[in-house]
Amino acid sequence: MAQDRDKLFLKLALSNKLLTSEQAEKILGAQEERRELGIERSVSELAVERGFLTEAQAGQIDRTVRDLSPPERIGGFEVMEEVGKGTVGTVYRARQVSLDKIVALKVLHQKHSSDAGFIEQFEREARAAGKINHPHVVQAIDAGEADGYHYLAMQFIEGGSLRKRVQERGPYRESELIELARAIAQGLANAHDHGMLHRDLKPDNILLGDNGEIKIADLGLAMPVDDADLMSIEHQRMGTPFYMSPEQIQGRGLSQASEIYSLGATLYFAATGKPPFTGSSLKEILKKHVQQEPVSPRELGAKLSDAFDQLILDCLAKSPDRRVGSAKQFLERLGEVQKALAVPATPARPAPRSRKPNIQARPAATTKSAPPAKPGRPMPPRRPGAPASTGRSEPLAVPSRTSSSFSSRRKNVFTMIGGVVGVLIAVIFLLMAAKRNNPAEQQQQAEVEQQETDAGIIRKTIDARLTTWVNDRKNKAEQIRERLPRLESSASNDRLRLDALFEALKSDPSGDAAPAVLARIDAIRSRAKGQLREGVQEYFDTAEKLTGEGRYFDALMHLDQIPNRLMTDPALRDEVEGKITELSSRIDMEYSSDQEELKQALKGKDYDRAIAVLNKVIKYGDELKVREAQTQLIQVEKDKATLARSEAARRVEEENRRYRELVAQYKELADARNFTECISRAVSLQAEITTQPVIDAIEADLTAFQMLDSFMNDALTWYDEQQSKGTPITLELKNEDKIVGKSAGFEREGDKVTLKIQVERGGGTAVQFFELDDVNDATVFSFVEQKHGPRAPQFVVPLGVLFTYRQRFDIATKHFELAQENGVAPTQWLEKLEQIRRNSAS
Repeated sequence: MAQDRDKLFLKLALSNKLLTSEQAEKILGAQEERRELGIERSVSELAVERGFLTEAQAGQIDRTVRDLSPPERIGGFEVMEEVGKGTVGTVYRARQVSLDKIVALKVLHQKHSSDAGFIEQFEREARAAGKINHPHVVQAIDAGEADGYHYLAMQFIEGGSLRKRVQERGPYRESELIELARAIAQGLANAHDHGMLHRDLKPDNILLGDNGEIKIADLGLAMPVDDADLMSIEHQRMGTPFYMSPEQIQGRGLSQASEIYSLGATLYFAATGKPPFTGSSLKEILKKHVQQEPVSPRELGAKLSDAFDQLILDCLAKSPDRRVGSAKQFLERLGEVQKALAVPATPARPAPRSRKPNIQARPAATTKSAPPAKPGRPMPPRRPGAPASTGRSEPLAVPSRTSSSFSSRRKNVFTMIGGVVGVLIAVIFLLMAAKRNNPAEQQQQAEVEQQETDAGIIRKTIDARLTTWVNDRKNKAEQIRERLPRLESSASNDRLRLDALFEALKSDPSGDAAPAVLARIDAIRSRAKGQLREGVQEYFDTAEKLTGEGRYFDALMHLDQIPNRLMTDPALRDEVEGKITELSSRIDMEYSSDQEELKQALKGKDYDRAIAVLNKVIKYGDELKVREAQTQLIQVEKDKATLARSEAARRVEEENRRYRELVAQYKELADARNFTECISRAVSLQAEITTQPVIDAIEADLTAFQMLDSFMNDALTWYDEQQSKGTPITLELKNEDKIVGKSAGFEREGDKVTLKIQVERGGGTAVQFFELDDVNDATVFSFVEQKHGPRAPQFVVPLGVLFTYRQRFDIATKHFELAQENGVAPTQWLEKLEQIRRNSAS
């Protein structure tokens, strides 16, 4: 592990050009020599010992290395693997040795370890988080400091984050999302009841256990509600850009409404698979949070009800006053959403009646036994041989459809029919016998028979003629059917085919083949219409594409070029003319609207907007409108260039003015040897500057202040070394007091440095303390002079730079001349001297 850290240390030092490859090899060689002697020294210690790095530089790299390489053990916890990293710290899967329990161990980043205020806040928040015990909040277990690390141990949730779940399985359904929202809001409400704000609510901090549990994690970043307005802007902004509220981005006071914004953004992600705002840069994302309204989740395809969709948007209101105010209010609104979604239970339907009758079999020979008679209604006497009465009016039982009962019924029916037929035959024979005994009736019968004979002959003649007509009709239809394929194949186009088919139809318009001929005619006509539609559709498709590109006039002209041969169908012709009219009207409406927008853009000197409008007109306008727009475009681009030059000159002047103000501030800070504040103000201004010469000047300033910081460290190093030598030292204070004694080292607390000096007092010795800021320049400079020598570049060049920023240009020049006499050409600092001189003069 130590070797890995040494390798990482050298890699970082080399990549940041703080060490050369030759220096790195010397450090490794020195480390190997000491290792052979049984002495373990880190490359960090050796880099400082060799003078290749200052303690401050080595310390900074060390902190970065500690952040990048996980420790093997922290206090009573064995570190197993990294599971996540955030803005405040890194989370490891670890084992609590005392209980043999797996925990999530959050370790504070080393960059915060030297910030006493941050550490105090972290410990206070950890204690507060430990008081929260809620089923939807990850439980804090332990917190403290061990082995140089500040940590918070928490309950470990087996599963994954909400972000991981959405990425793997897609957005939530509404029913699932409601349960998720309720769980998160309940956890937040509990934290708020304990006076805590989370400050970094996001999908990564919502953990989903394998058993379905939902828990809010990372309450170690939380803070007491009462302290929200007192926090530094840096700490207030400690959230995640995709889910931060506008007031958190702007460094304003935080509240429960700020948490609701983050909750809304988190639910937005769960519903759509993406955060409310994205962008190509951090600046763009933060700007959208502050200025831009989010797109409705439903518009992105989220299958949500109107009520839930609106609830999420209400959570994302820009102003906290317009937002859902707290987690409890959110839960009330969520309850209303769920009530709106609730569908009354569908009443149970009666069982559907069977399509088949429920038929009970009852043997024909059996009868139903009579039930007991009702009181007061005596049963009537039964006739002998009659079936037993049931004593009540009941429907007859339907016989069963079994084979036996069916056979029985069939036999009964046949018996009845046979009886009737026998009677009828007997009656007929009796009537015939009576007629044979009557002569008049016999004559009448003969006439009837003759008439029937004549009628039979007529019927036969008609039948013969009908048969001939039918056969002729069939033959003719068959001939036409046989000719149909030849008629169609012999014609070279559909027009000729139709002519041939109409001729065939005229020959037998009502014949059996007429339907087939008409079907062929309809098929050809339909095919012809389809071909016309296909031809015109190609023009429609191209026109639609041109319209989609904003080229309305091109689309209109394309439709106007449809050939007449494709316009023979009246309905199709009307459709084409309708589209042309629609495009013409659209061009007029767009042009009128764009002219008004152009007028407003030019009035406000919004030339980019004006150029966009003119380019749009050029795309869709006719020739006259295009020429006019092109002429206007040339003038607008000239006006834009003039304004840009003016704005650039104004910006350069403004940024130079601000830099001159910064140079004046440098003088006061350099007089006080407060180089840390010099760096802070330089970095702050550089972040807002766009003029390259000013950026370069500030970059040179930062290099200078880094050199002066090293100069002060050299002074402290020499003073500390005198502690072991016992060399008498005189401290001259700014109030002109002189303290004579021996070095007792120094103490550093943040930016504050205290010198300790051992003095003789009353026959004994005592240690006195003096802040470095109270010691005059001569004393501090003498420390470096004695360390490096009075003419050494390490002494004279930094002094020249210091007096440059103090605007004591004559003294600065003398020190640079001494450097040149010793073979060092401080060209860069001579140029800086002249630059500072010019800025101070103006």
